[in-house]
Amino acid sequence: MNPIPPPPQGMGDDFVAWVREHGLWAKWATPLSPAQIDGIEHRLDLKLPPDYVRFLMTLHGIEMQWNASVLYNWLSEEKAIVDMMSWPTEGIVFDVEHNALWHDSWGERPDTAAERSAIVQGLATRAPRLIPLSSHRFLVAQPCEADNIVLSVYQSDIIPWAATLRDFLISVFTCKSPDNRAAYQAWSEAAPIPFWGDLTS
Repeated sequence: MNPIPPPPQGMGDDFVAWVREHGLWAKWATPLSPAQIDGIEHRLDLKLPPDYVRFLMTLHGIEMQWNASVLYNWLSEEKAIVDMMSWPTEGIVFDVEHNALWHDSWGERPDTAAERSAIVQGLATRAPRLIPLSSHRFLVAQPCEADNIVLSVYQSDIIPWAATLRDFLISVFTCKSPDNRAAYQAWSEAAPIPFWGDLTS
């Protein structure tokens, strides 16, 4: 078997062709149209990063040969995606109440659960939005530009997972873990991410 050539740089047509030729076990769902993407942005009140838009219009939605969803599919799973957007905040609230979590930057810890939840919810609302990609992997949506970092978020356990959306997609399509060293380097060089960055290790 010939070795798989390295993926082209960027997310242009040559990268799409590389994924379609060398991606393991994938069958492709229907790409989204510009009108469908406009509708998603309107419903979410969120401008999607350009590389994520490129993904949605070319490589959107794959399923593996055993028919298990790998990447969220906006055509069939929009409700699940929207529900998942609130999941990181709910997990942090859980850790605040059950694991004594409270970050110094959030101010003095209130006495009641309702007050603590309100502070966490408010901080999360003002923080960059997180776009669910697969399971508990999320693309940071702001700033609205290419090459934002992908985070693994499980309650208050937040780590840099992939340096960019492109790196994350390569890991999915080749069934290999992303380069965590590159992810941590990208994290160290990027501007601090409000709220989520408080908990990133």
